[in-house]
Amino acid sequence: MFRDPLPSLAVLAAGVAVLGLFAWRQLALKDPLLNLRPLGNPGFAVGELLVMLGMMASFSLSILLPLYYEGALGFSPFLAGTLLAGPVLANALSDVVGGRLLDRRGIWPLVPFGFALTALGLAGVALAAGRPLLALVVLASAVAYVGLGLVVAPSKTTALVQLPSSLYAHASSINSAFIQIASAIGSSLFVGVLSADVLAGTSRGLARAAAYDEGFAHTMEIAIGIAVASLLVSLVYAYRLRRRKG
Repeated sequence: MFRDPLPSLAVLAAGVAVLGLFAWRQLALKDPLLNLRPLGNPGFAVGELLVMLGMMASFSLSILLPLYYEGALGFSPFLAGTLLAGPVLANALSDVVGGRLLDRRGIWPLVPFGFALTALGLAGVALAAGRPLLALVVLASAVAYVGLGLVVAPSKTTALVQLPSSLYAHASSINSAFIQIASAIGSSLFVGVLSADVLAGTSRGLARAAAYDEGFAHTMEIAIGIAVASLLVSLVYAYRLRRRKG
């Protein structure tokens, strides 16, 4: 898409039209394949939006960091995966902690704090990678992963409890579909931007490593923007739920 946008945009528009037709058809059927009526609940819909945004931010790390380690720093795939293992384990631990905190205190201020940590960690990755300072890149990525652990599962749980229990199965199916959509959008967006930047950089005469470094910085700016936008949405969402509960 980033090399020849017109055909890709046409295919993207066709895909959006097909999705719209599918949604219209499901709403019209008495027994739909995917019951979309839970999306009529704003609390559930915004919660799912936060899940999708969190997954997109997660993909910015899971996909871009190995490419940065291999392309800009010249590391082997094994070493790149090893450097990612610690932050991913931190994410798994923060998932458990996030669930406990959600049970005790609710979504406020857990999810906004998680997105704030994510934005801070991504900014740290971008700054440290530009030096490059490898230890700080790994540490900052761990901070971002911890933030995501406080975001995704609590947002999903909070979204589900906005619905009657009779709709939980349908809502879980919607959540699974949305995660797949977010994964597809995130991977294509970040890899597409990075690939286009690397191609543009090498065509200007940059060394491949320098082109990867430049493209990684640009792509991280997009990821930081997504995290900041998510933070703003989560602040409004969590605060309103807190007021409603109070």
